[in-house]
This record gives sequence, C-alpha cells and structure tokens, in this order.
Amino acid sequence: MNKIYKNSIKYLSLSALILTGLTSCEDDDFEGVDTVSYSPVTVTLTADDNDVTVVETDGTAVYTITASISAPQELDYPVTFEQTAGDATKGVDFDFDDALIIYAGTTSATASVVVYQTGDIENDETFTISAMTQDSNISLTPFTFNGTITGDYINDVLDLVLSWDGSASQDGVTIESFCGMDLDLLLLDQNGILIDYIVGTGDCPEVGSVSGLPDGTYEIAIDLYENPLEDYGFTDTLPVQLTYSQEHFINETVFDYSGGYTLSTPGDVNMGNLMSIATLTVTNGYEYTVTPL
Repeated sequence: MNKIYKNSIKYLSLSALILTGLTSCEDDDFEGVDTVSYSPVTVTLTADDNDVTVVETDGTAVYTITASISAPQELDYPVTFEQTAGDATKGVDFDFDDALIIYAGTTSATASVVVYQTGDIENDETFTISAMTQDSNISLTPFTFNGTITGDYINDVLDLVLSWDGSASQDGVTIESFCGMDLDLLLLDQNGILIDYIVGTGDCPEVGSVSGLPDGTYEIAIDLYENPLEDYGFTDTLPVQLTYSQEHFINETVFDYSGGYTLSTPGDVNMGNLMSIATLTVTNGYEYTVTPL
C-alpha cells in the first residue's frame, strides 16, 4: 500500500470519529429538555341577555359580555368584537369595546356594550356584534350580541342661564360684584302677558329651563326685582347675558343684552322693570328658535 493511500485512509477515519463525537454531543445537549405544546383552550362568551330591545326614553343602557375559560393558563387569550350587521351606527347610536383579553393566570374578562340616548328622530335601528379571534390557541364558542333601538328620545328642554355679574369703579368707589342685584327670568306670551317665571331664585346667575310648550311664539323677559347698588349713582350699563342650549339640537349660544338696566336702575318688586330680551318660537313641540331683541 503506498504512502498517499495510507494517509487518505487515516484522515477519513479521523473525520468520521470527529463527526460521531459532535453528533453525540448534540444529542447530549438536548437530552431531558421538554418541548412545550399548547392545546387550544375553549373560550366561552356569555351575557345576561344577548338579544336586547332598548327604549331610548328609558335612558342610556349598558350591557356586559363576559369571556371565560375553565382554569387559569400560562398564555393570554384575546377576543375581538366587530359589528357584523344592522343599521345603527357605532360611536353614535351605540358603542362597544373592540377587544378583551383573558390574561395569563386569570379565568375571565369583560367587555361593555352601551346604547345611547341620541335625541334624533329616526326609525327603529338594529345592530349585531360578533366575537372572533385569530389566535390558534383559542377555541371560541360562537357568540353574537343583538340589539334593537326603539322609542326615540326627543329632548324638548331648552336650558337658559341669565347672568349679569361684573365690577365697576367711579370716583374712588369700587363695586366688586353686581350679583347683589336680583334679576329674574320670565316667559311671556306673544302679546307680552306673563305666563310664568322661568326662574326667580335670587341666585346669580339664574339657571332655568322651559319645556312642554305648545307650538307658537313667546317672549323671554327679565325683571330687575331688587337693586341694593342704586344709591351709588353709577351709570354703567348692567352687562346682561343670556345663554341657551338644547341637548342634541342647539349648542350653547350666548348673546349680550346691553340696552336695559344701569347700575342705578331702582329695583321694583311689582315687575315695574319687566323687559323682553328675546322671542322664542316653538315648532313640533321641541324645535326652538331664540331671536334676540
């Protein structure tokens, strides 16, 4: 056997021995290490009632969806929710949590469904919320939450705030606040005849409202009932301000009425200072138009 051939056999034998040793080491390194395998966990969703009819006039309604598993696990289990049917608008007519998570070590989690009083005049509306997941570790029981919204909530309350506070200085005399003067807010018919007080509590500002009025035209009036500041002789105009709003229909609106009383106008307990500051038109029992005079 020649020298080259003998050396080749020697090197091949050595290589085989090294590979055998490496393979043996790799087997030893992983011997006794467990491979974790998670089986799908069943997630069950429930609600006290998942087929509800909500009457808007009853107020805002809140419902709870509960997701549960039989025993605590090492993983988190997320469930998502989507609107899959219906003509009600998410975020306007109703709303719901987009997801919940059953966290590791716990067995349940909740999500909320809220149905709002919208104040809109509309037909009955419906919605369906479906639960779903893309997590391969979850076996999700089928679940839907169905809702019908009926009985339109129509807000016919017009909120009114009468304010007149301020301060003034004259000839070294300072009046820190005009709230010592007592103003009332009244409702008159279109002929200027008193219907009733809207508010007359002695507070500053005066806060009141009107509702339940028949369609027609009215007048909103103010009355200076008492003025303990009249003897100071100030000629400044009283800064009368009327703020009005109607939930769902009229955003808060403010107008100033500067053509009325001064700080020296005497009070009159017999309505001698009655003064109309705006007209109020009512249509369809709840649609209001306020026009400053």
